[in-house]
Amino acid sequence: MKVGERFAPHPNLKKVYFTYLGLAAIAPLIATLLPIWAVPTFRPEAWQAAGAYLFIPLAIVLAVLCFVAYWIGRYYRSISFTLRKDEVVVERGVWWRMRHTLPYARVMSVDIIQGPVSRHFGVGSVHVYTAGYTGPKGGTAGPGGRGAEAVSGACRTS
Repeated sequence: MKVGERFAPHPNLKKVYFTYLGLAAIAPLIATLLPIWAVPTFRPEAWQAAGAYLFIPLAIVLAVLCFVAYWIGRYYRSISFTLRKDEVVVERGVWWRMRHTLPYARVMSVDIIQGPVSRHFGVGSVHVYTAGYTGPKGGTAGPGGRGAEAVSGACRTS
């Protein structure tokens, strides 16, 4: 990476987000598909009256999943990092664009956090803590008690 060059997070970040979406979709899909299977199997006479209405919750769940899948792509493309001579600039956001400019001289600590899914794909979130920043969690000391000033989407870990 060169000074002034803008770069994006690792492409595996999208895989992490889509894995989370798939895991979150299991319960709603089962809950909406179960009646579609159970009613004609156990109460065929009720299928005539209510059959079409059983597809409405499934259509809603599928619409939400499609929207979130669309949003994942847009969010991934919105994330960028720029390393400048004296600072790093982190930008992200689909509806609300956020730009964090962090002077290197103020950086106190950097944490890399990985859950099991992100670890499987070899990426992690980078949390940057700066001097004097308490963030939305208040003024307690230490990375566990305060919010990071900037959080990246993902970085490649080894």
